[in-house]
Amino acid sequence: MKWFYRERGFYGEQLERWLTYYSREQLLILFYEDWLERPGETLNKVCHHLGIGDFERPRITWENVSSRQPRWKWLHHQMVGENQLRKWAQSYLPLWVRTGITSSITCVNLRQGPSLDPTLRARLAVIYHADIDRLESLTGRDLTHWKT
Repeated sequence: MKWFYRERGFYGEQLERWLTYYSREQLLILFYEDWLERPGETLNKVCHHLGIGDFERPRITWENVSSRQPRWKWLHHQMVGENQLRKWAQSYLPLWVRTGITSSITCVNLRQGPSLDPTLRARLAVIYHADIDRLESLTGRDLTHWKT
């Protein structure tokens, strides 16, 4: 089965295709880095685009999605999976205690995942360079940091 990961990375090409079917006013173009840097502002942009009111103080939580790999999978399952130990802890332990336990075990159990090979990163930068230029042109955003 072919996943087309490389082709899905041509964001400028994809956006250009969307713009042939939809007006620019119908689309809201956001970047993940905006969400990371300014989640409240980004969420309010979405609300404004949808025609609903802003959140005065949005409650934004972070989910633990990372490339880190567990040293012990059984322990990781106890921490994140549906199981009796986790249900018991959620019922009987205060949040501050659960957070402390989770943080401590996570620090020990999760090791850093693989990093992107510099040679591969350089090859990808060449492959996507023209498309990043296209995306910059379509969005008016400076994406120089994507090209390195």
